[in-house]
Amino acid sequence: MNIPRESYAYYRHLKVDRSPESSSEIALFVTPDDEVVMEVADTLHSLAQEHGYDYDKTADFVLRFVQSLEYTYDNYTTPANEYWRFSVETLVDETGDCEDTSILYASLMEALGYDAVLVLLPGHAAVGIAGTDHAGYYYTYNGVNYYYCETTGSGWNMGEIPDEYKEESATIVQVG
Repeated sequence: MNIPRESYAYYRHLKVDRSPESSSEIALFVTPDDEVVMEVADTLHSLAQEHGYDYDKTADFVLRFVQSLEYTYDNYTTPANEYWRFSVETLVDETGDCEDTSILYASLMEALGYDAVLVLLPGHAAVGIAGTDHAGYYYTYNGVNYYYCETTGSGWNMGEIPDEYKEESATIVQVG
């Protein structure tokens, strides 16, 4: 996919705090209405439909796409120790850390009409996808079960959570 330079430049030069103190500010980085995000989401959805994937399998398919991006610490790719990227930046850079890939996954899933939240754990970020009849680990927020989605590493399915986060307290951030 060819992402317009102006779209990348817009987000790269946007005057926002790239490591805000408030966890709720991370939701501002989720951009499901961005044209590039919608185009990527539509492409992934079309591919999922070609394979006959249902709601859960589509969520896992998009998750695999995000997990395929290289994990890199911010201080290796930017002059900052912490630098939250917008989805377009992560797509162009083809890399990011946990909050960058979580922002991207939440943006793509919201663009596809899924109900997503960000799951903030001590030193880690992930995504929750709303579901009712799915196996696996979930957080209940405002009466809705959000199934954990690990956006780093590979092979994690919706509802699977690394052991080190199972007992950790999470902050749930609504994005939509």
